[in-house]
Amino acid sequence: MQWTRLGNRVGPQSLDGSLAHFMGHRVGLFNYATQETGGSVDFDNFLLSDTLTAQSRPLDTTTLDSAIAHAQTLDSRHYPADAWAATQSALAAATSARAGQFGTQNQIDAPERALSYQLARLGVLAELPVTVTAGVRCLGGKAYVAVQARNDHDGSIGITVETPYGNRSFAAVAPGANVYQSFNTRAASVEAGSATVRVTGAIGGRDVTTVRTAQHPAATCGG
Repeated sequence: MQWTRLGNRVGPQSLDGSLAHFMGHRVGLFNYATQETGGSVDFDNFLLSDTLTAQSRPLDTTTLDSAIAHAQTLDSRHYPADAWAATQSALAAATSARAGQFGTQNQIDAPERALSYQLARLGVLAELPVTVTAGVRCLGGKAYVAVQARNDHDGSIGITVETPYGNRSFAAVAPGANVYQSFNTRAASVEAGSATVRVTGAIGGRDVTTVRTAQHPAATCGG
């Protein structure tokens, strides 16, 4: 890699890692041994509150309560398993903290921010549940690519089926309903391929688009 200088350095700061002139916040984490001298602490991460204990403000659990309540309404079917597991772990920690006694605002904000972070991830990773299958049918000596999609969501969704042989859209597909479309390849045989299904709907009041792909085998119709 080759770096190219863009202009000249401005001011006294030398970018050598020394932070001789630093604008921002520095946070120190300390281990105060209370039983005996020595020991060590390993900090993997930490969460800060916007409220200082020294400000003596009343403790506020509103945001924590809202995050817990929202997390408890979600459905695991809409999210990847690993992201869902991480959210459930954060929810358990937040719920446990809420059941205890708080002495500082940071004790409230730390579990809330950890849970809110996972909820934000779920918002990005949300997926609409749909079951898609594809196959080949023969009719009049011609090969047809047949695609079926079932709405496994608890609300209506839009479904668009896309293949090299044509597209078809279905609006307001009811929960549990199936849509089916057969596309004429206009040939006696078809190579193995795939069909793409685009699903649009809402999860938790947020618009979501999910894309699924189904494979179909090669087939030859007629003699």
